[in-house]
Amino acid sequence: MLPTVVDRCHRFDFGRPTVEQVARVVGRVAATEQIDIEPPAIALIARHATRQLPGSLGTLEQLLALRR
Repeated sequence: MLPTVVDRCHRFDFGRPTVEQVARVVGRVAATEQIDIEPPAIALIARHATRQLPGSLGTLEQLLALRR
């Protein structure tokens, strides 16, 4: 690409979130939805999701469906 075109482009470097970041999101969603879940369970969901937010929230949803 020409340097003048590259200068006008935005660069976004996306990466996977850390396990801690995923756990914080799962914990925040659980709190917002008034779901009683223990911190070790949140950590397990975050590790199991292999650092992917949609996967961790899907796992949380599946666990809630099994609980009901």
